[in-house]
Amino acid sequence: MEQVDPHKQATWEQATEIVGSLEGSSYAENFQPTYLDQDYLREAVHEVLTTETVTQPEYVDNLSASLAAIASGEDRRPVIITGNCSERVLLDQNLHAPALNSLRGLQIVGDTALSHALHIRRERGQNTKPRSEETEIIHPVAEGASEPAESPTQIVMSYMGDSINDPDPNRREPDPGRLVAAAVQARDIEEELLVTIGRHVPAAHEALNLYYERGFLRVDPRTGERYLLSADLPWIGLRTNQPDSDHVDLLSQVQNPVGIKLGAETTDEHLKRLVERLNPSRKIGKLVLMPRFGLDFQDRLPDFMETVREHASGSLLLYDIHGSTKAKKITEAGVEKKVKLRYVGDIIEEIKVLSAAAQAGGLALHGVHLETTTDDSRLECIDAPGDLPLHEGGIDPQLNPRQTKAVLNSVAPYLS
Repeated sequence: MEQVDPHKQATWEQATEIVGSLEGSSYAENFQPTYLDQDYLREAVHEVLTTETVTQPEYVDNLSASLAAIASGEDRRPVIITGNCSERVLLDQNLHAPALNSLRGLQIVGDTALSHALHIRRERGQNTKPRSEETEIIHPVAEGASEPAESPTQIVMSYMGDSINDPDPNRREPDPGRLVAAAVQARDIEEELLVTIGRHVPAAHEALNLYYERGFLRVDPRTGERYLLSADLPWIGLRTNQPDSDHVDLLSQVQNPVGIKLGAETTDEHLKRLVERLNPSRKIGKLVLMPRFGLDFQDRLPDFMETVREHASGSLLLYDIHGSTKAKKITEAGVEKKVKLRYVGDIIEEIKVLSAAAQAGGLALHGVHLETTTDDSRLECIDAPGDLPLHEGGIDPQLNPRQTKAVLNSVAPYLS
């Protein structure tokens, strides 16, 4: 009789439990894609469970210790998070290239007044993107035509990042195999980074796809504590930061530091409940709060800072670039569409305003969270009001190296 591998059997049971726990939930409930083939999904989750992780418990503990020292004021370094808005999954590429891209990202920050910063890269798993709606209407171009149809004629799944589906509207069905591809690429880039750079670079991404993230839960055999080893610093997005959400529940179970995106609508009670769920022991540096207010809501900052001081003291505060995003309608090829705009001057001003509000509230702005590209030829963010970007961002506009340096050099005196 064939022997059953106990470990394989256990991981199959885990995969079955993960898939079963989310079966039947709607996109509106937890922003999870609808996978049509549950057996294929179970196989994919099993593969993720058996894939080498991006980080290790000791790396996470090291980052936690650094963040605690910064939050307490013992360490005066700012925290800088940079990297692509949405990481592509391209297994056919030379994996030396993404490692060099990461190294280039580190060098860009290293060439600024914030070269001493604790630098965290949004990569090795930043390829699932939150979309407000599960589907979208597109204007298809008929074969042989030069322009889109005049009226919307096709409803497709929204593009949710390369770990779920494809930017091509004709390939939008969520594919479980992409979970595996993303996990393998993250693993391989980490291995290449260890060779190229010679050390582990802390990784951060939004812990959005629960099939993927639950597949990276591990127990540290040294301590029996649970870690999420898809990233050192996972964060919860604005759409999923409700205290009773599945995402908050997931990150309430792990030893990792946890980032939380917060908007101008954040209430005293909301933040209080989040802290109770995610940091009940009030551990210094456990939470990294990432407000994304924008200049239109700066009048709400004093109340927000008071809420942070009352309910989340000991947390870090990082500016988040998403508050700077605005939309403008333009007409292109006879079709009206929205263009996302980020103006470098607004980003700098927002950081200064947030720093001043933090200081007035007896707090400190510990750093910034930016979406950046290492490609000098890209112009996705604009340099002057009234301009339009020359290039469209994958999902959101990213600062190019010149703009990244301009932002960091301008705001260096306002951090920590």
